[in-house]
This record gives sequence, C-alpha cells and structure tokens, in this order.
Amino acid sequence: MVVGGGVVGVEMATAWQGLGSEVTLLIRGSGLLPKMEPFAGELVADALREAGARIRTGVSVTAVRRRDPGGPVTVELDDGDHVEADEILFATGRAPRTDDLGLETVGLEPGSWLTADDSCRVEGTDWLYAVGDVNHRALLTHQGKYQARIAGAAIAARAAQAAVDTAPWGAHAATADHKAVPQVVFTDPEVASVGLTLAEAERDRRVRAVDHDLGSVAGATLRRRLPGPRPDGRGPGPRDPPRRHLQQAPASANSCTRRRSRSRGRCPSPASGTRSRRTRPSARCGCGCWRRTGGRNRRRVCTPVGAPTGRAPRAVTPGAHGAVPPASSS
Repeated sequence: MVVGGGVVGVEMATAWQGLGSEVTLLIRGSGLLPKMEPFAGELVADALREAGARIRTGVSVTAVRRRDPGGPVTVELDDGDHVEADEILFATGRAPRTDDLGLETVGLEPGSWLTADDSCRVEGTDWLYAVGDVNHRALLTHQGKYQARIAGAAIAARAAQAAVDTAPWGAHAATADHKAVPQVVFTDPEVASVGLTLAEAERDRRVRAVDHDLGSVAGATLRRRLPGPRPDGRGPGPRDPPRRHLQQAPASANSCTRRRSRSRGRCPSPASGTRSRRTRPSARCGCGCWRRTGGRNRRRVCTPVGAPTGRAPRAVTPGAHGAVPPASSS
C-alpha cells in the first residue's frame, strides 16, 4: 500500500506493481501528480489500473495498526472504511534533517529549511551557503548539482572581491530553480517536464495552450517496435505568443531533453533572453549532435556539429555503438 500521489508515490507504485505486488494507492487529493499537467496524472493512473493497481482518491489515513509483528497492516480511512496490506509506504512529503547541525549558534532555527537567495547564500548570513534539498528550492538531484556549481562560482567570486552577477540567468544565479526545472517521473508511461505548467504560466502572463502529438519525435519509432501498446505521446505546452517557444511538454525523458534543445534556439523559460546553440540533428541520436565512440576507455561524447575541435575530422574506430561519420563542413 502506498499513501500519496506525488512523484515518489507513483514511482514506487509502478515499481512494486511491475514486480508482481498488488498495489493500493491512497490519495488525499483528486488525482496523481498534482504539480504537473492534469492529463499526465490521468495517463499514469490509467496505466496503473490496467496493470492491476487500485487507486482511491479523496481519502485520508486516520490510523494504522499492525496487531502481530509479522502480520498485515490495517489502515483506517476518514470515510470509515479500512484496508489491509502486507506493508505500507507513506510518500506524503519531506522534512529537513537540520536538527543537529548547530544552526542555533548562527541565529537559525534547528530543524527548518534554509532559505537561500539565487546564489544559494543563506539569508541573514554573509558566509553560509545551502545547496540541494535543504534549501527547499528544487528537490531534485540534478538541481542540487546545478546549485553547487552556482554556489561555488559565487563563493570564488566573492572571495576574490570580483563582481557577482546575480541577475536572472547570471553566472552566479540559480535562476533555473524557479524558471526552468527539468524533471522526469519514472512511471509507465514516463512523464517528463520542463518549465511551467499551463496553470502556472497563466498566473502572470498571456499564454495559449498548444497540444502536440509526440508520437513522431525521435525515439518514438523505437518505442512502437517494443512489445505492448503504443505509448501515448500527448504533450501540451503553454507558449508565449510573441516568442512562440516551448515551456513544458510532459512526454518521455529523451523527448523532453530534445524538445527543450529545439525550442526555436531559445532557453525554455520565457523569462530568459538567452539563445541556445542550435545545431543540425544527427543521424545517430536526432538531438543536434554527433555521438563519437572511441578512445582507450571508449568514452562517448557529444560534439555539436560544426563546433571547433582543434584538429581535422578523422574516422572513428567502431565501438559498441558502431562507427559515426565525422561532421561535414556544410
């Protein structure tokens, strides 16, 4: 049994159902993945039900009991019903583990989130930085790494008494934490997103919603050849009419990355005025780069087509992924 319909809840429900368990999902709200586009949660819910999982919405847990140490768990609900399960997982949120760090010695509250500015410096201090989940900005592994790079650059700049660029998308500002967070939910089907949902975009800007079938993008053909039903490739994306570039498109993880890089040569956030390098899609991966395979460790690298490499193009020794032609001069 899984309590909670967020990312962790649906990922674990998908994993355990796939391993043969009979999963019951208890959700206090009206659907799965409430922070994403509504249709994404509906698709995941349909897939879980087809796999045999039971989903109950609009219910809250009031009590949990296990009479015998090795016996089943009995869960009482606020509607008077009760459900039994072998094990139960609560995936209803996170709490910071900052109780024993000594925050009280620097005037901060133990056990609290550390509020940080865009350079990841904790507010109210001039030397303490917080990166990752503890600052409660974007609770994702890759965002923590991104924040670490920003914080490191800001620390070095301030130590050298150099200029610190904390303007949006500046060298010392983690602007993507609240403007263009990429995220993948590992369910079946996968859900991937970048940037704002339609509801978030409509709060402070003029937008129009565009539904786009992702069934024909790179990688979809391969998915159709695999056993099982054809994946649903729907992906609405709120667009800013004057600039007409994609902000969010729940789809597959790879499709998400490629669509973000092809958004008319721009960053996926409308707040950004930064253009991204637009390169010719390759025959290998379709994402605007060549995949080269070779070297002592057979390391795979992506080099933008036409980017200077410091040496003339040369043939690449075939490896696990085959030979790849060098970038042409055209």
